[in-house]
Amino acid sequence: MYDTATVHNGTSGIVPGDSGNFKIKLNSTGSGVKISYKVKFSGSDMPSNLKFYLDSAKTSAVDFTNYTLEGTLDVNASKEYSIYWEWPYDSGEGNVEDINYQGKSFTIDVNIEGTQVK
Repeated sequence: MYDTATVHNGTSGIVPGDSGNFKIKLNSTGSGVKISYKVKFSGSDMPSNLKFYLDSAKTSAVDFTNYTLEGTLDVNASKEYSIYWEWPYDSGEGNVEDINYQGKSFTIDVNIEGTQVK
């Protein structure tokens, strides 16, 4: 996510106040049949105010501690998901949690599986 951040505040990692987006690209080129896919996100120990969205307007947050995108690709088709994220700076009650993440890491796993459809 660091590579996609629009603000770095002079740090080597993402920090409160940063935001960005990344893409998940799926492709069925070369398949003779449709492909059913699942893109599974699982994260742990993430800041509670680190939010993920599937739209650039950021209208509805998605819980990436356990979330799955599903669909079917036609033969020789592609699909691209843009994932938007932001970690708002909070100078109020949430600031204590932001400080608790100083110098720490967290992981978001992405598992993509595809199954041929007859």
